[in-house]
Amino acid sequence: CSICTSFTRLTPGSAVTIGRPIRTARMYLLDDNLDQIVEPGVVGEIFLAGIQVMPGYINAPQKSERCILQDPWHKGERMYRTGDYVTYTANGCITYIGRVDRQIKLRGYRIELAAIEQKIYQLDPSIMLATVLVANDTLVAFVKPAAVNIESLSQRLKENLQPTWVPHTIIPIDDMPMTANGKVNSKALEAMAVDARKRRVPNTNDKGSVLEDNIQRRIAQEWKAVLNIDRNEEPSSCEDFLSLGGHSVLQMLLAVRLSKIFGVAISTSDVIRSPTIRGQASIIRSRTGSKLHEVQPLGKNELSPLEVQMWRSHHAATSATTFSIPVLLQLSGSFDRCKFITALNNVLRSRDILRSNFTPSDCGPIRTLRSVPPHVLEVRVLDISSEINIPFDLAHDKLIRVLFHRESDTLLIVASHAITDLNSIQSVLRETSSVYATNLLPTPRMRYLNAPGWSRPVQTSDMTFWSKYLSNTPPRLDTLLKLPAPSPKHVFEGTSRFQTFHGSPVKKLTKLLPVYGITHHHLAITVAAQALQWLTDTNDVILGCPFQNRVGDLEQESVGLFLDRLPIRIQTSSPTTTTKDLLRATRDTSQQAIAAALPFRNILSALGIEANDPLSPCSHPIFQAMVTFHLKDAVESCLNIPGCDVRRPPPMECWASGSKFLLMFEWTEISADTWVLRIEYDCHRIELKMIQKLERAVDNILLGLSEGKTRESIFKMLL
Repeated sequence: CSICTSFTRLTPGSAVTIGRPIRTARMYLLDDNLDQIVEPGVVGEIFLAGIQVMPGYINAPQKSERCILQDPWHKGERMYRTGDYVTYTANGCITYIGRVDRQIKLRGYRIELAAIEQKIYQLDPSIMLATVLVANDTLVAFVKPAAVNIESLSQRLKENLQPTWVPHTIIPIDDMPMTANGKVNSKALEAMAVDARKRRVPNTNDKGSVLEDNIQRRIAQEWKAVLNIDRNEEPSSCEDFLSLGGHSVLQMLLAVRLSKIFGVAISTSDVIRSPTIRGQASIIRSRTGSKLHEVQPLGKNELSPLEVQMWRSHHAATSATTFSIPVLLQLSGSFDRCKFITALNNVLRSRDILRSNFTPSDCGPIRTLRSVPPHVLEVRVLDISSEINIPFDLAHDKLIRVLFHRESDTLLIVASHAITDLNSIQSVLRETSSVYATNLLPTPRMRYLNAPGWSRPVQTSDMTFWSKYLSNTPPRLDTLLKLPAPSPKHVFEGTSRFQTFHGSPVKKLTKLLPVYGITHHHLAITVAAQALQWLTDTNDVILGCPFQNRVGDLEQESVGLFLDRLPIRIQTSSPTTTTKDLLRATRDTSQQAIAAALPFRNILSALGIEANDPLSPCSHPIFQAMVTFHLKDAVESCLNIPGCDVRRPPPMECWASGSKFLLMFEWTEISADTWVLRIEYDCHRIELKMIQKLERAVDNILLGLSEGKTRESIFKMLL
């Protein structure tokens, strides 16, 4: 052991670091896998090695095993795991970030308390000491001295941090409680936070903070239910929904719940544009007395508008396999295989929509239901690629195939996009987990035909938004790239190429996104937009993004085809635009689109475009490139069976041939430092050399964004 392992001289005006290791010590900054030294600027955990490392802790074998490890670079020697986050500076010194154990999860969001503290110091140099902790399931910041302008600091934190990282409460104090060894006493601060909450009296002079009437109090109850806030916690009428952990899906859910409770039409747009309880109460009061639309279910044989569009596309396709949704899961462990298959069969049997076939008639396609539900087929041989690329006959085939290879514990689900989407398959897996655990037969709470979305009225304001948002649109992508015209001989045909991004750029961006309040999908849109703007020498591009189209809690768990498309317009005005501004511009335009989200057929109608053209998904003038991002464990975590480990192989092992759009960027998060990009494209219209050029552009743009470069600097990297 030692009291000193690094040394440096601090001078006024220079950056504060902990220097470099002394001669008898070594310091390793390792990644999350503990097998690679991180690059300068990348956050890593610090490990100490050298003659000072002790054999272990006295009478604490578990702690010794966790903290004293073998040094992989010096055989026979040990290294000590400090539990501290640090980074290398450009000159080889080490900058301290914070403790690993100060990375927490709150309401499902990962939060780095030390990063919030650093931002507080950065935004207000007058602050001498800042500590952020969790009390009563909320973020609380203590700052010294007590004279700090809390209102100003709170506003600046909202502007510089993602909503879930902004402290719910900031408490200014002159005396920060310390422990006997000179560290901040977190336990004492937690007690102070609890006491402050008990003593908190609403400011009756501030009409924006007190819940004024029964409407506001009822809205507050729904906020607490949707946001999973402790029932004893009362949000104020002026708090922002996003600041308490809200996001786009919860905004949709809240809109549906408020509409149902108050009997008035509340849209997602209303919730986004009026993010406070006070604002939402005002909307409800202004609409009281107005008639809420009645849900008109689809007829027994009627297809939803999305199903009709998919049927048209399927029949126009010369390669229909592109409309297959493959999900491949590798299972292992001590779970009961027979019980699992029985549970999955019961779920498949409970969903009538999975027995659908689409049969042509004089009035267009109609729905017929097969007499036998789909079921798990146990196979001795499983050729994954062949099974995925067997096309579906919508009129005669089972439109979902579920195969289980017992010898390798491999589960393969292949479903037609005509009757379902990936969210529905996730619902099937979640329900299978529930049936396995409870032995109760599934009882779906809503049938697909009864979903309120099929009869939801369209707001004139939303139609007006889209006509303005998509006015004076740039030329189509195929026109700018001078591609050959689409041929009826090759409709929805195409192939895919894969890129893997690993290491420093991915790690940097993963840590950067929450600081900017950006999602992975916003990043994916930004990368695609900049790549296409560079390729076409333009500053304006429209991309398609998946829209869940599930606005209620019943729709969230329902099975069927709900997934729709939403155009996102990216306009970049200046070559000096920074990484931060590029990403935030994407976030802002995405939020505008979500606030006015409509079924895609209605957006086409707002623009005067005929929605019946089966080729429109790949040739219509709104967008020809699609972007999506799948987060790690998004599918496999839905199958939660005791004793069963679930792994989803990387996308290059499970993909359908064809191309749903002229071009599609499909990202998948594999691990904390690895992403895979699948570029699906129409190989009859886009040459391979253009795709390779696009791949190089994506690679450099991702690198440039990770380094915080301007758009101009990034584009210079592409020359």
